[in-house]
Amino acid sequence: MVTLFPGRRALARRGLLLAVTVPLLAGLPACSGSDPDLESVPADATVGAAPVAPPTPVETYADGRDTSPAPDEDGPAGPDLVVSYVEWNSADRSVDAGGYLSTVASDGRCTLRLVQGDRELTGEVEAFPDATTTSCGGLRVEVPAGLEGTWQGVMEYESESVSAVSEPFSVTVR
Repeated sequence: MVTLFPGRRALARRGLLLAVTVPLLAGLPACSGSDPDLESVPADATVGAAPVAPPTPVETYADGRDTSPAPDEDGPAGPDLVVSYVEWNSADRSVDAGGYLSTVASDGRCTLRLVQGDRELTGEVEAFPDATTTSCGGLRVEVPAGLEGTWQGVMEYESESVSAVSEPFSVTVR
């Protein structure tokens, strides 16, 4: 047997639901495009402004080369090289790193370059293109005992058609 009309219990439950829901909704403020608290803020007010820090000094390699990427004055900026992680691996006495190039490129190499004073250590791996980026994973630089302290580093990507340098970073070797 099929019932086309709900029974009294079902209607009573719906009535209870409406009896509870309508008063709750009635207590909420109406949605509008303006906020009365914002209307009292002057039009020329600056919110969240902070003084701008002076630029940081340029880091250089032991041979005097600048670690920051050179500006591309002939056209648009090239792809970004993003460092995903950098960590000190005390068990292997190495700095491990990984990152990616923001475009797909082939036949490239990734280099992890660390500098401390006049010392420079490097590690290199083959880059692997994927669907939307080029991976620079598994970079490793072994650090000999006695060279503890803070090292400055960059990740580099180089192929016949593309080159990129990451933002500089620091890593502490213990």
